[in-house]
Parts: sequence; C-alpha cells; structure tokens
Amino acid sequence: MDKGKNVASPSGSKVLNPFAEPYEPAQKDMNVASSSDFIMNPFARPLEPAPENARTLFMTFSHGFPLAWFEIRDYFTGIYGNCVQYVYIHSSREFGKVVFTTPHMPDAIMQELEVVSFAIRNRPVWLKRYRPRGST
Repeated sequence: MDKGKNVASPSGSKVLNPFAEPYEPAQKDMNVASSSDFIMNPFARPLEPAPENARTLFMTFSHGFPLAWFEIRDYFTGIYGNCVQYVYIHSSREFGKVVFTTPHMPDAIMQELEVVSFAIRNRPVWLKRYRPRGST
C-alpha cells in the first residue's frame, strides 16, 4: 500500500488511508486583520451620491429629427457600458436631458468643451452641461 493514497476496497468503494497524517485546521494568522477588527468613525459623514445636476447633460435635437429615450440610452451604454440612470425627453421632442450614474460621465463626454455634437442613428444631437434655470 502507498502512503498518502486512498485504497480501494474489494467492493470498489474507497476507504480512508490509514497512513495519512491527521487533519488540523489552519491557525489564524495574527498579522492579518479581519473586517471585524476595524472600527467605523462615528464622526464621519454618511456617503451621499453626487447631486443629479452634476451627473446630467442637456440635449437638443434637430427640428423634425427627435430620438426616443431608449435610443439615447442604448447609444451611451453601447460605448461606455451601464452608465445611464435615465433619459428625459420634453413633450415638444426638441430637447431633453440624460442623467448618468456617476458625475464622471459628463466630464468624459464633454472633455472640457462647451458643446459636443453626436449623430445617433444618423440624427444630430447636441449636448452641453445641464444648468438648472436660475443658476449661474
């Protein structure tokens, strides 16, 4: 019989190796901290998502060439992945806004430009940073 290997019994079932070393669970490494070892800062502010206005771009469409909300969503998610929280299109179908999941997306799209134009499904769309009415 080889040391450290399972031995088949005459009936074909496996039996434990009588020469194997006994099992001992690994000891906890005292240099590694577990998540229960950390204490949260009681004075820290709660994590809040970025305000919606910081994650929004304003869109205008060429007159007579509006797009559906899902076409705009599909365009951005096709390029950047799952990044769109929602798309709003005004009832006049001439303008709207796209709200992203993070405030980094408008920066990535605008790249320090005032206005950016896209062709979505061969229809022109102009984007600029969203500024709510009454803000400077």
